[in-house]
Amino acid sequence: MTTTDEINWNVILDGLNDGDLIPVIGPELLWVDDGSYKGSYRLWLATRLAKGLHLTVDGLENEKHPVEEVMLRYYNYRNGGGVLPYQLVKALINEDKFPTPEAVRKLAQIKKFRFFLTTTYEPFLEMAVKKAWGMGDSQIRILENNLVEKPDDINCFDQESEKHAADPRYVEKLYNNSAPPSIYYLYGRPSRMKSYALSEDDVLEANLMLHSSMYRPDNLIRFLSGKRLLILGCNFNNWLARFFIALTSPDRRNKNEQPVFVMGDSVCQEDQNLASYLKRIDAQVFRDSTIQSFVDQLYQKWMESGYAKMVFQAVDKQFEERSIFISYASEDSVAANHVFEEIRAAGLPVWLDKNDLKAGKEWHDSIEYNIRNCSIFIPLISPDSCIGDFERVYRQEWKMVIDLLEMPDTTIVIMPVMIGPVHKPGANIPLAFSKLHWMDAPDGDISDKDLIELKKTFEKILF
Repeated sequence: MTTTDEINWNVILDGLNDGDLIPVIGPELLWVDDGSYKGSYRLWLATRLAKGLHLTVDGLENEKHPVEEVMLRYYNYRNGGGVLPYQLVKALINEDKFPTPEAVRKLAQIKKFRFFLTTTYEPFLEMAVKKAWGMGDSQIRILENNLVEKPDDINCFDQESEKHAADPRYVEKLYNNSAPPSIYYLYGRPSRMKSYALSEDDVLEANLMLHSSMYRPDNLIRFLSGKRLLILGCNFNNWLARFFIALTSPDRRNKNEQPVFVMGDSVCQEDQNLASYLKRIDAQVFRDSTIQSFVDQLYQKWMESGYAKMVFQAVDKQFEERSIFISYASEDSVAANHVFEEIRAAGLPVWLDKNDLKAGKEWHDSIEYNIRNCSIFIPLISPDSCIGDFERVYRQEWKMVIDLLEMPDTTIVIMPVMIGPVHKPGANIPLAFSKLHWMDAPDGDISDKDLIELKKTFEKILF
């Protein structure tokens, strides 16, 4: 095992840049401060829960899992059962007004993290990701293992996902390269009565479901297998850490495929049996700092890295905010240039990606920024653009803008332009586009009438 000073940060940053590093968020990251209380959110929650159940709070500050301890006291000393503790925890979570913990906020701001696993049930991570990405409730992909029925799997978002559910390349691309980010609640969240893990028995049940052939989310496990896991503040006991790592490990006999398990919390630093196991599998453990300070270092190194600078520099300097964005298939480049020149000649700011039509590590951030900040989005509809699959760049642009339209206060207007003969009912285009009025511009020749309408729409958006 290694200490923080011995960690190869280049490996971690490479994992970030390649989309191979998956953060696993645990309760030890939930360190809150609202002026009146500063400390572990789980300790605050456990104390309030114990009082609500008329139990003693003595010794809770010394527990690694204070909420589980309260549940144990409830069952042992009050002959408890049923859903009362679950109802109380849900109410307490809904009532509290703590700001987002700093460590969670910083992890959400590292934009190369597009998939989060969390062993917590609090909404802090959701709030942090939404704020960091400027997205609404409907934009973040949320899934859960709810302890009541078969866990969600990562291909079960929409009809488009269902069509490609059997294709592992689709799942990989969906979660590495396309927005929005995703959060998987490994032990459920307080959305149903007894559907999330409060007690040790609940945690065991959740893990049995994840390992069971009947309830196992196969696409999730396939996606995680071979990834580098950044296990932060989960406080996994020895047996639980082994189960979790086994769930996501490739063939352990093949050292070339062994991922780097990076762990940081007080339990893995103190449990000697766990420490021996982690050493045998070449995991890295941070022993000389708190988990919050490690996240601070990770965030700082990310911000100072060449990768982060590339993300910011990837935003095209030729793009002016509120410009008109033209999205097109490469086969339609001649017509696209014609549309571009006609709109520019009409005195309107317009942007067309003429050079970088291949999705890459920096492409997504640049295009996402430009779409978010455009005024009018013009998808060019043609026979070629209608037959392209989901991996095509322009298809990803279409999905981005449709997702943005679901956000509150979005002012982007979509104005499709048909540059080749296409029949709406049979065209392989998003339903959101087919419902709109299409401008007819054969080979990119926009009529004066449509140019006037385009200019009026642009001015209405701005003024």
